[in-house]
Amino acid sequence: ETAGIPDFRGPTDEEGRWTGYYRSEFAFRPASPDNRVYLAFKGVDYKAAVYFNDKCVGAHEGFFAPFEFDVTELLQENNTLVIEVQNDYPMMGVGGTLLDGDKIYAATGPGWDDPDSGWHHCPPGAGLYNKVYVEERPPLFIKDIFVRPNIDEAYAEIWVDAENATDGLIEDREICIEILPDNFTGETYGPFPFVIAYAGPGMNYFRYRIELPAFRLWELESPCLYIARVSLRSGGQWTDCQDRHFGMRKFQLDEQSLPKGSLYFNNRPIILRGANEMGHLQQCVMRADDGQLIDDILIAKLANMNFFRMTQRPVQEEIYDYFDRLGMLHQSDLPTFGHIRRNQFVEAVRQAAEMERLIRSHPSSVIVSLINEPSRTEKRRKGHRFLFRDELEAFFVAARQAIYIENPDRVVKNTDGDYDPPTREGLPDFHCYTMWYTDNIMPVGKMHHGFLPPIREGWK
Repeated sequence: ETAGIPDFRGPTDEEGRWTGYYRSEFAFRPASPDNRVYLAFKGVDYKAAVYFNDKCVGAHEGFFAPFEFDVTELLQENNTLVIEVQNDYPMMGVGGTLLDGDKIYAATGPGWDDPDSGWHHCPPGAGLYNKVYVEERPPLFIKDIFVRPNIDEAYAEIWVDAENATDGLIEDREICIEILPDNFTGETYGPFPFVIAYAGPGMNYFRYRIELPAFRLWELESPCLYIARVSLRSGGQWTDCQDRHFGMRKFQLDEQSLPKGSLYFNNRPIILRGANEMGHLQQCVMRADDGQLIDDILIAKLANMNFFRMTQRPVQEEIYDYFDRLGMLHQSDLPTFGHIRRNQFVEAVRQAAEMERLIRSHPSSVIVSLINEPSRTEKRRKGHRFLFRDELEAFFVAARQAIYIENPDRVVKNTDGDYDPPTREGLPDFHCYTMWYTDNIMPVGKMHHGFLPPIREGWK
């Protein structure tokens, strides 16, 4: 059948194990024989094996992270691309049955337009739900930019990932950084040139500190954004240039003072007032309906919300971009719910780092969570398949360290809704779903008085 992109398959059979193949033919001729050609994917759900002109160029696991492959050596004037997409049962299972698999996926996703199966907790489908494109790049190019703001000392640290796609050294290059106002009128900083002695084959990581003595804060009602413009130069000529917008802001969780758990935004106490977002914004992106996406965020602000929990999954980057521009904070969750399969320990840590790389430059991104409502494996009669609690806490430690490498300033919640605390590090998080489920029910009228249910025996 003919399929467009985005393509997200469901419901029924696509919720479990299946394999599908996407095939496309296209013509491409590079503008320069010295350049490299990359095949880029913004997101494939769930496992992708990519074949380009009859050769396997690589594979990727995980539905939310971008990935790419260098196809320069296989490029022809007319090309054939085949993508094998594999789906599996999610680790949390399907429909209350004992069927569960290795898919790192929780209870929400893009969903589909069906009120019975597609709107409630967005069951796991699969497919090419995000962009696929071909891009020509120079031999040394900018792969990623992360801006780490410091409002207390008035500077920003610019992390530049530059990839050398050749087999040898590239020498005598220059990185130039300029900081420009994006959505307001203000001061420009730079350009600041930095000499690169050499770039070895593969990825090279550079960090530069830029002083911003009169910066504008990113605030919820005045979300001032800057652009970090990073260019690579050779002999005074530009060879590559990329922009990354960012905001000068600070978000902290106080785990030392009593009471523990106070939140601070730009060094001021803040209470997060928000809601779970369970797939509709992703549908806006897939339909290219930016107007509806903007309206949904603004309606939330009019309802006195300042925070979305992007429940149990990272989403397309367009959503984070609009959060940045409209002044809406958000939490991103690793897509795990209840359990983690023992054999997926390392893969889950890897995906925690991928999630952080996806969101780390967005000023709206303030918290990440590692699992939703972990359940006791012995209670579910699945101790032979899942990590026990002490092993799950070892995962928390490993995932936090992987996130730290990508962003040392990230606030991490080990769990979202933990009925069996405490953990080795971090604070417990309790879900109190009034009039919904479990034993958390309390009268609605008491909530605005700050009433809490009786403390369970043994809790601190």
